[in-house]
Amino acid sequence: MAFTASSATLGPPPRQSRSPVSEYSDYPFTDGSQSVPPTPYSYSEFRNGSRAAYLGRGDDSVSKAGSRLTATDSTHLLPTTDRKKKRYIPVVLRLPIAIGVPLSLLLLAIALEIGIFLSEKNNGNCIHRLRLRGLRADEEVGFKVPTKNVITFAFVIAPGWVYRELDWHVRWYQPYVVMSRGNAKAEESVLLDYVSLGPVFSFINSVKFKHRVITWSTVTALATYLLQPLAGSMFQLQNLDAPNAVNITSSTAIEPSNFSSLSNLSPFVSSAGFVEASVFSSLPNPPFIINPGAGSAWTVAQFLFPGKDYLNGTLTFNTTAIQTTANCSGPTGAPTVLNTSNSAFNFTSTSANDCIVPVTVNDTNDSPTQYGVVEIPDTCSQLNITQRPVMFFHLTTNGTPEASTVFCSPSIRPSNVAVSANLNNNSVAQVSPSPSSSDVSNSTLGPFASTPLNGVIFGNQSNGVNLANALATQNGVSGAIFQLAQKSPGGIDAVFSEQNPFLDNTTYVYTLFLALVAQSVYFVPQPSYLNAEVSSLELKLTINPLPGHSLAIFLFFVGIVGIVLHIINRRQRRGLYLTNPPGTIAATIAMSSHSGFGELLMPDDDEETLERKLSDLRFSIDRRTGAIVASAFVPPTRDLKRMSKKAAREEAMESLLGEHKRPASEVGIGLELSDSSTQAAFEAAARHSYPPSY
Repeated sequence: MAFTASSATLGPPPRQSRSPVSEYSDYPFTDGSQSVPPTPYSYSEFRNGSRAAYLGRGDDSVSKAGSRLTATDSTHLLPTTDRKKKRYIPVVLRLPIAIGVPLSLLLLAIALEIGIFLSEKNNGNCIHRLRLRGLRADEEVGFKVPTKNVITFAFVIAPGWVYRELDWHVRWYQPYVVMSRGNAKAEESVLLDYVSLGPVFSFINSVKFKHRVITWSTVTALATYLLQPLAGSMFQLQNLDAPNAVNITSSTAIEPSNFSSLSNLSPFVSSAGFVEASVFSSLPNPPFIINPGAGSAWTVAQFLFPGKDYLNGTLTFNTTAIQTTANCSGPTGAPTVLNTSNSAFNFTSTSANDCIVPVTVNDTNDSPTQYGVVEIPDTCSQLNITQRPVMFFHLTTNGTPEASTVFCSPSIRPSNVAVSANLNNNSVAQVSPSPSSSDVSNSTLGPFASTPLNGVIFGNQSNGVNLANALATQNGVSGAIFQLAQKSPGGIDAVFSEQNPFLDNTTYVYTLFLALVAQSVYFVPQPSYLNAEVSSLELKLTINPLPGHSLAIFLFFVGIVGIVLHIINRRQRRGLYLTNPPGTIAATIAMSSHSGFGELLMPDDDEETLERKLSDLRFSIDRRTGAIVASAFVPPTRDLKRMSKKAAREEAMESLLGEHKRPASEVGIGLELSDSSTQAAFEAAARHSYPPSY
C-alpha cells in the first residue's frame, strides 16, 4: 500500500483471497471469513503494477525538497491474535457494572418515593438515636448521627460519580466503536477525542456526527450534576412531635376508705390548709387536680411520671377519675340582718329550694367582718350532717350591717377518662371522659355513691384533736373565700356591693377543696400498670416533597435511559477488538504503526494540517490483528450513481469483450473496480444470454 505526504491519500490494498470459515472459528469476522496475508511487496512494485495506485497532487513543502514521502501498509505481516484470550474490556464497561449502576439509580428513585410516602405518613423519621441491645427497657444511649450527609452521599456523590465514570468510558471508546464498523471518517475517528472535549462540547459534536448513544449518555451525565442541589434541599432535620409507647404505674384506684366515723380529720384540715395557702400565695393546682375554676374539678388517680426527660413532652393515657361539682348558688333574696345586742347579730337566708337557714353571729366587736359555714337544718334535709348541703356566710358590720350567703350542694361522679399530662412540670393538663369507655359505677363509692361528704361539717367531736381540726377546716375554707374576695379590685366593700357577692369565689375555693378531699377519701393505694403514649419533640429527618419528587424523577430518568444506552453500547462494542486500554502513546503506536498512514504525518503538523492530510482516508480496525488500517476514499461520480441496471450490464459485457472504450473522464471511477469487481461483473453477465433480450 502506498501513500504520499502531499495528497494524504492511500491506495487500496492488493486483492486478497478469502476462504469461508465457520462462525464458531477462533477469529470471527464480520463477513464470516478470514484473510490470508498477501505476499510482501515493495512500494515501487505496488505502485507500478496495480491500477488501484492513487497518487494526488504533491505537497509544496515536500516537492520543494525534491522528494516524496511514501508509506507502506504492513498489517498483513502481523500475526493473528487470539481475541478470546487477549480482548480487553474495562471493568466499568463490564455487564454487571454497566447495567448495575443505572439500575441502582432506578432503585434509588423507587426507594426515594417510598421514603417520601413514609415521611409524610410518620411525620418524619427519628434517626438521631439508636437503642443498643442488652440494655434495660428504661436505659437508652443516644447520639447524633450525621444522617443527612450520609444519605446525601448515597443519593448524590456515589451514584453521580460512578455514572459519570460510565459516561467517560463510553465517550472514550466511541472513536474505536466507529472504526470497528469500518469506513470511518477521520473527523469522527482518529481526530475525535470526546474525553478531552468535556460533556458540553461532546454533546455538540455527538449531535453533529449523529452519535446518539454519546448524545444521551452526555445528557444523563449532565443530569447527575442536578442531584446535589436537589438532595441538599430535600432532606431537613426538624424538631417534630414523635409518639412513643411507654408503661406507667398508677398508684391509686377508686375505693372509698372508711370515713363514716370520721375518726381522722387530717385529710380535711390539710386540704383546707392547701386551699388557704393557694389563695394567699397564688399557688398552682396540685398535680392531679384540674379545672377547679369551672364549677367542677377532676381528681385523677395518682400515677408515676416517667423519669426520662422529654423535650416539650406530653403524656396521654386512660385511667379513672372523679368529677367533683360544688353546685353553689345564691339566695333567693337578700338576707335579713337583726342586731340583737351590741356585739351579736341574727340573720336568715333562703335558698333556691325555699330552705330557710338561720345564723347567729357573736362577738362582732373583735372584727367588723365575720364569716363561716353552717349545715342545712333538719327541716330541709334528712341526710347525715356530714353529707348535707351547706351554706357559707359573710357578715360586715361597718356602717349598715350586711350579710351575704352562698348555698352549695356538692356531688361527685366517677368516670373513665383520657388524661393528658405535661411532662415539663409534671402536672395534669387536660381530662376528658373517654369516649371508648363507660362510666364507672357509682357503687364503687360505697356509702358516698349518692351524696358525698361536704367536708366542712363533722358533727359533735368528743376528741379534742378532731374538734380542733374540724374548726380549722371550717375556718380555713371560709377564710380562703374571704381572702380571695379581699384581693379583688375594690376590696371587700366592693364585693358586698355586687349582686350575688362571694358566689364565684365560693365556687372556686370550695370546688378545689372538695377535689383535694376526694384524693384522700375516695382513692386508696393500689398499684397497677397502664399503657401510655409520650409525644415529645425529637430531631427527625424529613423529606421535602417538591425537591424529593424532582430528585426521584431525575434518578428515574437517568436510570431508565442509562440501562437502554448501555445495552445498545454493549451491542456496538461486540465487533470491537482491543487488547489493551486505548489512550496511551504506546497503545496508539501499537495499533497504528503497521498501517502506514502515520508516515504521512509530521511532528509539526497542526490540527488543520492533520485534518487536511487525513480527510481523504477512511479508517477501520482489522478484526484479525486489531490494528487500525486506512484506505483511500474516492467519491463516486454522478454518472456512475445514475447508471441504470441495463447500462451497467451492457458496460460490463462490452468490457469483457474488449469492445468498450471508456472516456477519459471515467478513468477515475476505475479506482474502485479491482479484479474482484471485474470478476463480479463477469459472473453477472454470465447469468444472462448475450445479447440480452428485451
